[in-house]
Amino acid sequence: MPDMKDVILSNDYWDLIFPTWNTPEKMLENTALHPLIINRNFTQVFWKRSEPLDRYFNETLYSFLPNVYTLEDTTSVAKSGVLQVQSNPALGLTGRNILLGFLDTGIAYTHPAFQDVSGQTRIEYIWDQTIQTGTPPRNMFYGSEYTREQIQAALNSPDPYQIVPSRDTDGHGTSLAGVAAGSIDEKNDFQGVAPQSRLIVVKLKQAKPHLLDYYQFNGDAPMFQENDILMGIRYLMETAEKLDMPLVICICLGTNQGSHTGDGALAGTLDSMKSYQGVSVVISGGNEAGRAHHYSGRVPGPNSFQEVEIQVPAGSPGFSMEFWGHPPDLYTVGVVSPLGEVVERIPARFYQNQEIFFILENTSLLISYGLVEIESGGQVIFFRFQQPTEGIWRIRIYCSNYSTGMFHMWLPAMGMVNPDITFLDPDPFTTIVSPGNVVPVVTTAAYQAPSNALYNYSSRGFTPFNDVKPDITAPGVDLTVPKPMGGYGTATGSSIAGAFAAGCAALVAQWGMSLKPKRYFSSNEIKAYFIRGAVRNPVLTYPNREWGYGILNVYQVFSVFLSP
Repeated sequence: MPDMKDVILSNDYWDLIFPTWNTPEKMLENTALHPLIINRNFTQVFWKRSEPLDRYFNETLYSFLPNVYTLEDTTSVAKSGVLQVQSNPALGLTGRNILLGFLDTGIAYTHPAFQDVSGQTRIEYIWDQTIQTGTPPRNMFYGSEYTREQIQAALNSPDPYQIVPSRDTDGHGTSLAGVAAGSIDEKNDFQGVAPQSRLIVVKLKQAKPHLLDYYQFNGDAPMFQENDILMGIRYLMETAEKLDMPLVICICLGTNQGSHTGDGALAGTLDSMKSYQGVSVVISGGNEAGRAHHYSGRVPGPNSFQEVEIQVPAGSPGFSMEFWGHPPDLYTVGVVSPLGEVVERIPARFYQNQEIFFILENTSLLISYGLVEIESGGQVIFFRFQQPTEGIWRIRIYCSNYSTGMFHMWLPAMGMVNPDITFLDPDPFTTIVSPGNVVPVVTTAAYQAPSNALYNYSSRGFTPFNDVKPDITAPGVDLTVPKPMGGYGTATGSSIAGAFAAGCAALVAQWGMSLKPKRYFSSNEIKAYFIRGAVRNPVLTYPNREWGYGILNVYQVFSVFLSP
């Protein structure tokens, strides 16, 4: 039997995610499978790609494959009330004794932004999933874990990377950690929101090439697998429990895959954490407004169709796309190519895969029907184009068992395909990326603090089920951040807003720990505090599809609750 670490890392295996309760016992005994528990709800198994999949799994492969997430683009502390809660004698909140956990591209641990005034590291642990030469965390099998003692020994060494070789070559993770938790640097006029908090960092490994090929994700952005993110969450939770400290998890990753209704393995895991006292989750809403990656439409009636137009530039090696509808409507599709080849309406059958080869063009198209998707219960139609002809592709949407005829379609998020593919008649709303649609978590939009202007690309709500997302708007334009090679720069995007809000969540968590008896806040509670303290424009209606419940002001959170 192969080593578990080799199985996890190998491109020769499918990584599949199953609901733990629905994993048949015989699957766990099957020598073709290698189970690894993620949490009480989900188990990942690894199936060798050279072995034929059982018929059921072959037909439903899309439902069990992990989604792929990418980064959200990358002063405001006074305007958001941070300076006031730090300097107010009755509060004095700096994140002390609170853990901030990051799942991203790693951290430049040698940067002074992550050390205290005596040069001691503020990082408790780093789990680098990309380095296989060290010792992995307990029962994780891959990557290398570095403790606070090892990191400090590296800082005291003339060659730190000989001891702790983990680096952030992208800079995204370092920026997030700096915004949320960077130490005060008066000389460079820099400080994070929670400058005395402690950090746990997971550097995610890149998604396997065969998974990116399956989805036709060929862009330049870093991309990560859902199961690795889930294992990272498990690591953060177990480490916080070991340290016996409240934890704020910051996730600034997103995807346009999935129903956008808060379903799926990652979303389901985050939703299940809503009642965990002492654990809160903050997520960036994405930068998908104005990208033309979302379409919402309505089939006029049972005897007609709605035509959706997609612009494909020259040189595209391929892309994937998802259609989502909900019962009782039952949808089917047809396709018209740029050269006029017509694929007539394809009947809907349970877990049907149909591959189409166009006669006049060098394009193949896989269409997979999922009439009842496992997690959401909705209908998903998965499209995968390979070598698509340049021009306008037309997807004809039909609806039987007609009720409303309403549906949504999403193209890959920015950076996941190259060149970018767009809808000709897009809808800028309902563009919050997953997992930002999970109701109990705090989901942020981004704005420019000096001008009070919404960031142009900040994703907009609400969800397809009209749940309010985003929840809150935080500073996300031109914030000062530490850079991996030293010094400081600026960064913009919803991820920066997410990190800012995560730092504010750490301040609220610290306040809870100062109460008698101590209060360990959940995500729902942190969100409620943020909403009640938000600054709202009297000319707007709230909740708002762009701004959520308003602009984050952490001082006003306490003003609301501490006022007589």
